[in-house]
Amino acid sequence: MQSTTQFKTEDLIHPLLGAWASLLDLGRKGDAHLIESLANDILEPDQFSLAIDNMLEAVGIDDDHHKELAKDGFWRIAFGERVAVATKEEKREMAVEYLVNLSAMLLAMRRAGLEEKVGEVGERLIGQEAFEAKVAKKVDEQ
Repeated sequence: MQSTTQFKTEDLIHPLLGAWASLLDLGRKGDAHLIESLANDILEPDQFSLAIDNMLEAVGIDDDHHKELAKDGFWRIAFGERVAVATKEEKREMAVEYLVNLSAMLLAMRRAGLEEKVGEVGERLIGQEAFEAKVAKKVDEQ
């Protein structure tokens, strides 16, 4: 099924932030860094960094030292639906959900090259076949 949903680049900020924070929460700093690098390629210069700072302040992390700890993965970042996520399995499921949403949005925007990078992270979490099936289902829902 062909996606008819139109996304703008700004629509990617929330799933990029969610994936980044979820991966840090899982201790997957390398994957979180890959998402951050991808975000910097997609968004305007400093847009993702500013979005991170705004998100951290919104959840009560406004001290510069604590912000740096959070960005380095040493301070839990809980926002929105992530607040109730506690177990490692729930954290992994949340990260996969953000990655699936991000992949589906990138495919809808015809940015398959970028989607492949996101897919690599998702595949490391749940395997290629499972991740691709989740993305295909999400694309069909759009």
